[in-house]
Amino acid sequence: MSRWPGGISAPRTRSPRQKQFVAAGNNSSAPDTACRKLKCACGGVSTLGSSFQPQGTEPVMSHIPGYVFVILAVLIYIGVKRCLPREVRPERLLLFPLLIVAGGLNSMTGLFPDAAASSWACAVMAGAIGLAAGWHHARGWRLSFNAEGSRVRLPGDPGLLIIILFTFGFEFVLHFALAAHLSWTHSSLFAPAALAVWGLLAGMPAGRAINVLVRRQQAVSAPTQWSGVAR
Repeated sequence: MSRWPGGISAPRTRSPRQKQFVAAGNNSSAPDTACRKLKCACGGVSTLGSSFQPQGTEPVMSHIPGYVFVILAVLIYIGVKRCLPREVRPERLLLFPLLIVAGGLNSMTGLFPDAAASSWACAVMAGAIGLAAGWHHARGWRLSFNAEGSRVRLPGDPGLLIIILFTFGFEFVLHFALAAHLSWTHSSLFAPAALAVWGLLAGMPAGRAINVLVRRQQAVSAPTQWSGVAR
């Protein structure tokens, strides 16, 4: 280091190569700054994306009880058996419709505790329509009764399996929609429509069973012990 007159130190002069290294050292923090900015931007994007994730969907789907799938398996087994010809007591045909009505009534009153009378009127009217549809469907069955009318041979029919699967799917979607607080569940038409669908599904197997019971009574009253004519 050189000194000026009077003992004052002169500033150090750097060569062009030294100046190049100094400039590179001063700019070494630039990549770190860019990385920090990129991380902040990515964090902001991920936070923004998480705000669009449906709230409550994952907890609802992850807490489905295991017995629900057991019930579905049992219902499918029952429906598949109904696809094959079988011989049963006519009174047993009322068991499944009663279970649908009792279980559905308990479920619907829990889901719609404040449903208006008009909503339940929709369920009753849809149930009557389902009853008529089930009756009309069973009219095409060729039935065979024994002499006492205590046993009836039914043809195989996949209709009950379809009703079972549709009823289970309807109940599952209904519970999920209400638990997830989907926007369309707040509509004034939601409760009447849901109750109407339930009434229709409950009425169809009841109409089929009642048709068989009525034809059993007609077969017992008739002079012949077989009833193969649809009434």
